[in-house]
Parts: sequence; structure tokens; C-alpha cells
Amino acid sequence: MKKIIENYGTPLKFHEAENYLFCGAFAKTMQRIGHADFDYWFFSGVTGDTFTQVFSRNFNKYYDCLSSAVFGKEHLDSIFDAIGYNYTLVDNTEFYKYPDKYFLKIKEWVDKDVPVIVKETADSWYSLAVGYDGDTILKFGMMDDEVHPFTFNLSEETNYALLFVGDKIRDINIAEVYKSVVLSVPSLLNKTSTDEVSFGKQAYIDWADSLFAGRNEFIDDYFMWLGTNAHMATVLERALVLNSELKPLIDKLAKFGEINSQTFNISGETQQAFSENNKAKLEESCAKIKELAAYCDEIIGRKT
Repeated sequence: MKKIIENYGTPLKFHEAENYLFCGAFAKTMQRIGHADFDYWFFSGVTGDTFTQVFSRNFNKYYDCLSSAVFGKEHLDSIFDAIGYNYTLVDNTEFYKYPDKYFLKIKEWVDKDVPVIVKETADSWYSLAVGYDGDTILKFGMMDDEVHPFTFNLSEETNYALLFVGDKIRDINIAEVYKSVVLSVPSLLNKTSTDEVSFGKQAYIDWADSLFAGRNEFIDDYFMWLGTNAHMATVLERALVLNSELKPLIDKLAKFGEINSQTFNISGETQQAFSENNKAKLEESCAKIKELAAYCDEIIGRKT
């Protein structure tokens, strides 16, 4: 038997900076349930992803956004609390032990016309399970407009996760949600680093220092996330309409987005300076990246 959810979504608009697959997976799932206002940009704000640059201190591992770096119950609890739904998270250990059980659960959700968010083995890669054909799960990867067979290579070493959106448990006040999003930004920019990753202000510092020291892992990607986060204005404009009293902080954040955009524009010259080992030019680029760190203090509310 074959079943595919109707109207499961359309590809993300990468040319319009819809670059975080995690936010896209959430948006397409909730819009399929019937929440047109829970779009990509809504989730980019609720997750904190659009505001929070990340830097991988483990040069062999790559994260694109806050959600990928901190994926787990605490972060998911905050997202689902914001939208008023419950959920079930199945981690890799559980999935590996009982694959048949969870293949049946995926089919159950598909039969209810609700996609299942699948965190694949790469920490920044998410898909939607939107159908099945016999025992084969079908996925929508958000990179194109096609459905593909999902081949799960389960083992104890992989890190799959399944995210089942449950029932609505309460109504939300959308103005309060956007207010909370804006008020959370100072703490996100000052978030404590881990051994694996740094966030916000420290991410800019670590990235600039590593570049000047001769490391350029994921350089294209870090500049891409600067460009992506420069589009935080979409979230800020909505928040301001609903919460005019937040204008002083929103104005600071809007300027922060503009600085992100300006720094994104030095991507090409920075990569050229790196490849030519032009230390003087590279120092200029790193100083511009650190200007973002300095401006974070304007938002955090202190000077250092």
C-alpha cells in the first residue's frame, strides 16, 4: 500500500534566505496541520536561529544554526511551548532498538496527514517523512519538489531523531510569542560556549581568531549564515507591529542585521586574502567580523 500526504509543502526559498532546514521542517509540518502563520520566519525567530551565529570549535563537525547545535529536549520544549503543542522525541538509541515500532508510528502519522520531522545523521540536515510505499518510508527533503525513498542506515553510531508533533494543548497569544522572541535575543548573543560550539558574540570572536590563525574550515558556510541572519528584519518587523513598546531593542537588532549583511559582503575578499596568505587584508576582514561581537554588547546591555 502507498500513501503520500497531500500538500505536504514546497521547497524552501533559498534565494530568499530560507536556509535553515530545521525551521523549514517545522514550518511545513505546522502549516500542513493548519497554521499558516507558523511559517519559516516565525520559526526562525522562535528557535533563535535567525539571531544566533554559531561557530564549531570542533573543526571536524559542522552546525549551521543554534537549533542544530543544541538539538534536544530543552530546546524543543521551548519551541513547542511557544506554539502550544505537545510532541514526542525519539532519539537514535530508541529508534535503533525498535525500528519496526517507529516505522509503524511514522505510518500512523502519515495516515493522519501529519508529517514527521526527521533529523538525519548530519547535525544540520532535516527532512520530512511524508509518505510510505509498503515498508519504505518516503521523504520530502525541502531541497527540491520531489518525494524520495528514505533509506535509514541505523546503527548505534548514527544520530537519527524522529520528532512527532502531537496534540494542541493550548491557544497562544501571537503578540506575546513575538515579544518573547525579541526579549530572548540578548541572552542568546551571550550564551555560554560549550567544548563543541560557541554562540553569538563569542562565535564571532572565535571565528575571526581561527581565520587569522590559519583555519578556514566551513568559511563559505559561516558567511552564508551571516547573510541568512541578515534577514532577521522579517521577524523584527512582525514583532514591532504587535509590540510597539519594544522599538528601542528592535531598532538595535535591526542595525545588528544590517551589520551582518555588510560583513557578509566581504566574503569574497576574505577568502581571497586567506588563499593568498595576505595577512594585512585578512586582519581587516577579521576586524570587521569582530565588529559584530562588539555590537553584541550594545544588545546585551553592557560594555566590555
